[in-house]
Amino acid sequence: MAKNKAFNCPKCGLVSWGDMGYCPECGTPWTIVCGDCGASWRFYWEYAFCPACGSGNLIDITVARQKRMEEKEKGKLGYAGIRKGGVDV
Repeated sequence: MAKNKAFNCPKCGLVSWGDMGYCPECGTPWTIVCGDCGASWRFYWEYAFCPACGSGNLIDITVARQKRMEEKEKGKLGYAGIRKGGVDV
């Protein structure tokens, strides 16, 4: 699909085009991310598997960002659940 070709939001049906990442009407994310390798593409390509690594672990970008935030937060924890810097969690 060409970058400037119109498409419909899969949730609300709004006709849009261009580089917007989310539907301006309903907020649905339009980017799909591979949960294994991190490759991303627009929903309208309708891939069943990641075109970069072949994984079927596909998630929308909102879920991917949430997972990264959780992993980042976990990275602040040291051994046995003690926060780095000596503050217990």
